[in-house]
Amino acid sequence: MRRLGLAAAALLVAGLVRPGGSPADPAPADAPRPVEAIERDLVLLLQEEPVPVRASAALCQPQALPPDGGDEEVRRWYFGDAGCELTYAPRADALVTSATDGVSRRFLESPARVHRLEELLAELDGAALSPLRRLLVHSTAWEVAFGLKRSLAFHPEWEPAGGPSVERSLRVLARTRFSERDLAALPATLAGLAQGASAPPLASTVAALLRHDPGYLELSPATHLHAEVLAGRFSPRIFLTVADAAERQAFRNYVEAAKTTNQGLAELPHRFAGVHAVLVLFFNVFRDDGTIAATPVVAFWQEYALSDRTAYELPFAEMARRIRFYTVEGVRGGAADPLRYQTVDPLRMTTRTFLDVKPTIPGVEVTTLRAHCLACHLTRVATFDTHGMRRTSFTPPLVRAEREVLTPFYQVFEGRLRQWMDEYHVNSSPGPSR
Repeated sequence: MRRLGLAAAALLVAGLVRPGGSPADPAPADAPRPVEAIERDLVLLLQEEPVPVRASAALCQPQALPPDGGDEEVRRWYFGDAGCELTYAPRADALVTSATDGVSRRFLESPARVHRLEELLAELDGAALSPLRRLLVHSTAWEVAFGLKRSLAFHPEWEPAGGPSVERSLRVLARTRFSERDLAALPATLAGLAQGASAPPLASTVAALLRHDPGYLELSPATHLHAEVLAGRFSPRIFLTVADAAERQAFRNYVEAAKTTNQGLAELPHRFAGVHAVLVLFFNVFRDDGTIAATPVVAFWQEYALSDRTAYELPFAEMARRIRFYTVEGVRGGAADPLRYQTVDPLRMTTRTFLDVKPTIPGVEVTTLRAHCLACHLTRVATFDTHGMRRTSFTPPLVRAEREVLTPFYQVFEGRLRQWMDEYHVNSSPGPSR
């Protein structure tokens, strides 16, 4: 991967050039800028400049195949530090940025960056928005407000620098909150996901979910891990099945049996061959009464399918051969298509933490998306391992309405919003629908 020069990087983050390096289109002095241009500049700013990272062999030798050698050799291929330095660049179309983890000290100690953040939020605050663009702006303001507050919670001394940006992001969030009419204007995007992402392998699974196929089981509650890490911005829905249709009744009987423990559920791939799990994250919004509502708009689709059973005693290399991953993500688009979908390359660079965003600190170890997924899903259905023991139930897919998916856990984020609105004296009345 080619490293950007420091001057080019500075221009990129400042929003003065496009990611490809061409100058940004100038706008007439008296004309508002396109919202998609403001969003692009904000997303790049939040991720900060490109950074050098240490990559695994899977990234350093992208055209090569994993070695046929021993187990440890394959592990090192995916997760070892090969001594290869690459550049991790910001992504202008990302729905989740480094700001979700909080902004860095380096960011808040830069008056130029902080001033630019406030400028961009002010531009968004005054923009006219279509329903989907309103959703994206709302979600971005949500990320900025909660991400900044995460940093300030650990470093209250940064409040003088970051507080005005928190206030501005809360104003954008309040102005773009959703009425029932606004919610009704949002499109249900799951049905068109396979076509929109040019992902034919998804089509049959999507169709099965939409027709509430009893061969798939929806888990409820899915998990609170995604809500906690992503500040409540998305609702996860998780669906499980097995490849062999003749085994699906036995699969259903097992997962619904009262004697089946959480550990037994986590170890489904040990008991059944061909376990297939699908995670779909849908956008959430704040309603005009301050409560969170789930929307029918997909943000991410992630699935994995096993070709056989797994077992703890199997070599890593063998288990890795038995699992296939498929990821589709929503990305920011232009004026005609504010939200697009694309299939993610399994060799795409990613960090090794749960949150797959660009790091802001140089020298972070990175690997491929496939390796990122292998770390969590190789032997177990990981959703049963998160947040300890919990009571779960199963239904045919998508029979629960969006409002039934949100657990009381999301009230944590509603409460924080109310608290911060009062703290920063932000008028909580939403702006007019656009």
